[in-house]
Amino acid sequence: MDRNLSLWLRWETEAAERGCAESQHNLGFAYLRGQRGLNVNLVVATKWFRLAALQGHEESACNMGVAFEQGEGVTQNFASAAQWYRKAVSQGSLEAMVYLGDFLSEGQPGVEQDSQEAAELYREAFERGSVLALWGMGCLFHHKADGVLEENLTTAHSYWQRAADLGHADAARMVGYAYFKGHGGYERSFKLAKKYVKASAAQGNEAAITNLKLMTACVQCGTGSAPGVCAGCKQVHYCNKECQLQHWCDPTDPHMSHCDACRQSPIAAKQMNNRPCASCGAHGANMLCSDCLYEGDPKRRVR
Repeated sequence: MDRNLSLWLRWETEAAERGCAESQHNLGFAYLRGQRGLNVNLVVATKWFRLAALQGHEESACNMGVAFEQGEGVTQNFASAAQWYRKAVSQGSLEAMVYLGDFLSEGQPGVEQDSQEAAELYREAFERGSVLALWGMGCLFHHKADGVLEENLTTAHSYWQRAADLGHADAARMVGYAYFKGHGGYERSFKLAKKYVKASAAQGNEAAITNLKLMTACVQCGTGSAPGVCAGCKQVHYCNKECQLQHWCDPTDPHMSHCDACRQSPIAAKQMNNRPCASCGAHGANMLCSDCLYEGDPKRRVR
């Protein structure tokens, strides 16, 4: 071991044995993460965290809650985890507020579900600046919705929207999905759906990465990584022109009505020299006609 690390370990151990809570916590964290030249030892880590927590160290108390929740260095026990989280909350731990809220929101063996207390914990935590609390509050209302009340689903997404805008990966993924499906108070928007899912995927969120692949698949047949896109909005993907025509002819699909760029536009018609569709006479841009989907002469092809 490096001489400086050896000195650090000796001084911290001496201070911890004399009862210094901060040194006890530092040793616990070093053994937990395998830092300062130490090997990971979860049993020793929880020993030091416990001693520090009993002296009022809030972060150590929260770490004890995590240890009992995950079964790291101790036997897994959700009731004991909740007790340590409550102790950490009483000492002011912001992180423990969210973890205890998660416990009460979903319920665990030995811990009864209490949505009201969970909401109070989340609310206090996000008022103190916790983005995780915004995510938790959204999950709480999402559980309440469960396909029953649309207003709960809308409320869930309002919290997730705030968390997503603050950089929470899972929240960004859920907001993107809401835009993709057009629910939770959102109008369907492929552009915004991709924006949020890409933001989530950029943070390494595996579900978002999978969703992004699905969003670039052909909307008609499902072929992955479809090379073609809607000529108007550049968002909906097609693997070939045949799939594009089939999709646009499908009366149950809402894309045509939502894609303003692909709809007939007098301004676009003027910009494109007012060329009419060879079949129906509609005016527009140099794409397929949105009224009759006539392809016709490439020189006169319009949307």
